[in-house]
Amino acid sequence: MFSDSSTDIHPLINSNNDDLEPQIISQYAQEVVDYSSCYGSHGTISYSALNICGRPCKYPSYGDFAECFSLRHYGPIMDTEYSAIDAQDKITFHDFVVIQFEHFVLPREIKIYETYNPGSVVRIYAYLWSEKKWELLWEDHPVMVEKKSREFFPKIKKIQVPTRVLRLEFNCSLVDYYIGIDAVLLTGIKVVSPVRHPPESKVIMGLIQKKLENVKFIPQVPANDTIEDFLKNDLNKFVDDLRINESEKDIKVRWKKEKIVFDIPEEVLFKIMSYLDLRSLYNCSRVCRKFNVISKDSLLYQNVNLKFYWHRADNKLVKSLMHRCFLIKKLDMSCCGYFGSINDEEFVTFIRVCGKNLTHLRLNSTQFLTGRCLQSIAFRCSNLIELELQNYHSPTNERDFNNLTLLNNLESVNLSRTSVDTFGVTAVIKCNPRLKHLNISFNQQLQIDQICLQMSIHGKNIRSIDMWKCHHLTTAGLRALTCCDTLEVVDFGWNLREESNITESFKNFIQNCPNLTKMILAAVRGVAERDLNNIATYCKNLEHLDLMGIVGITSEAVHKILQECPRLKVVDLSFCENLDDVTLFKWASDYNVCIKRSEVPSDF
Repeated sequence: MFSDSSTDIHPLINSNNDDLEPQIISQYAQEVVDYSSCYGSHGTISYSALNICGRPCKYPSYGDFAECFSLRHYGPIMDTEYSAIDAQDKITFHDFVVIQFEHFVLPREIKIYETYNPGSVVRIYAYLWSEKKWELLWEDHPVMVEKKSREFFPKIKKIQVPTRVLRLEFNCSLVDYYIGIDAVLLTGIKVVSPVRHPPESKVIMGLIQKKLENVKFIPQVPANDTIEDFLKNDLNKFVDDLRINESEKDIKVRWKKEKIVFDIPEEVLFKIMSYLDLRSLYNCSRVCRKFNVISKDSLLYQNVNLKFYWHRADNKLVKSLMHRCFLIKKLDMSCCGYFGSINDEEFVTFIRVCGKNLTHLRLNSTQFLTGRCLQSIAFRCSNLIELELQNYHSPTNERDFNNLTLLNNLESVNLSRTSVDTFGVTAVIKCNPRLKHLNISFNQQLQIDQICLQMSIHGKNIRSIDMWKCHHLTTAGLRALTCCDTLEVVDFGWNLREESNITESFKNFIQNCPNLTKMILAAVRGVAERDLNNIATYCKNLEHLDLMGIVGITSEAVHKILQECPRLKVVDLSFCENLDDVTLFKWASDYNVCIKRSEVPSDF
């Protein structure tokens, strides 16, 4: 299977005898280093990212297993990228997971055990410790495949540098429900150590050598006999070729001058460069002095998206951008900074120099954020409208978020799965009267009722609020939200679980929020049939309704919602025991609505 591996063996392959064959091992993921999102809560097992570690426990069975890793989102993602040019012609990823294995290997094969809605893996990277960089092993577009479990064998690039860290990227735009990953198996040639000592010739390099290596140019030094052969046989021909008619030479020179690209007006070149992505702009700066000047114009860097270059982003790139981004308005550095490639000091300097005009800033799953970073953002970026800090956990103090009280123009804030405390969230609400979108999902440390109370006082413009798996919302908080009559999207999933009766509070809420288009009530235990009747009566604009896991609701109540809510497009009725598949299929056809129904395995 790996017959080619013996031809180019890493110098540190595990072998006590040079005559022995290299040791090929297979190993399952040992640890989750990082992940963007998962269906399960932090610290729990169900649908958690931790379930991707170890041997497969459900494969080859197919279905919705709580013992597998599942992402929170599926289907097309509506978020717009800050730089459409950088997103163009690229395979977009929506989520990722970084996993670590026990042993360093030269990777030869990767096997992904998909147990539910396969086909969403689009890219696999390996981190090369010895070279401190990420290497792309495989990528492809998402595909629609048969709904059954599978062992996914992507044909990976065979590299000769050891790794034990992989990053899997997902694009779930083509799947119609949550995905399930049971395990990941890495097969390769075992290596004792990831350290590779550079050849002596590369230890000390001069400036010219470094530049030549950068452009991958290897100077060729001709042997003495080659020069001698040229002098004897080809010198005369070379001299004859130089004797060109002078008039012909003038014509050629004049023609070249007329056609030369460098004579194009600067305004035209600027317009052309405005259609280029970030990488192309950097390449243009190497062409000539004129291109260098134009390609560094700050107007070309008003929208910068490093999300697609996360694997190449480092301190040098940040420092370089600092001299080009004086007019930057939108910046996305999501996923940047793994393994110390970017430090907080470099980011703070960048914000101090270029942050004045920033209106949109996304720092989801970044690895370099600290309290100093948040402080510099708060002091320098007073024009911020959108701020995303998903997956930021302060290494020092949850009070780091209190710096955000200096920002007063925020309209959209994402604090999902962070270490923010209740005071930090309520302070953001108080200081930003134009706040429209708030995401505080997966933050079980928050006193949600207090946040809802502040929202009722200061959040008069709120459009959407995401409380998924915060767990601590009660009917008191629900009553407070009745004052937020501009609400269009609410996610109460896995909340109100200690409330036996929510009918009165819930009725008042939906009566006072007539603009609701999306409502997530997944696993809200207190929802009863009378609550569904109230939804049918008061939620005429509803387009998306999630009732997953609500036990005891009847087909009559659901049918009434389908009849009374003409705009309804999606209904999730998974794990609703009293509803049969035949009836759901008929409803989907009769009312032209997409009904989500989790496939429960026979042994579930």
